[in-house]
Amino acid sequence: MINRFRNLDFVFGNDFSFTDRFNEEDGYYNGNGREIATHLTWEANFVPDIAYPRGHRHGPGAHIVILSGEGYFFLWEEGRPRIRIDWRPGSLFVPPAIWFHQHFNP
Repeated sequence: MINRFRNLDFVFGNDFSFTDRFNEEDGYYNGNGREIATHLTWEANFVPDIAYPRGHRHGPGAHIVILSGEGYFFLWEEGRPRIRIDWRPGSLFVPPAIWFHQHFNP
């Protein structure tokens, strides 16, 4: 958003509320989610522990924001070598569609 609008006040000081998406409903950030269409897509509002023991893949649109801690992801396209990506608080990870990835938070 910073690159798109090039205005920090707009990005960080904007008080607009997306009430069509979230209107302070109880339990919205409860960690539950739902599978969409196939095993490739999962929708959730909050994932309390990003550590996940198995490599997995899913469709486009997954955005993982690291709130605290440090760790790394392995990312790979099927049949290709793995790439290590380190993360820390404030990191944003958006895996390419249908690429395998695995989260580690030692």
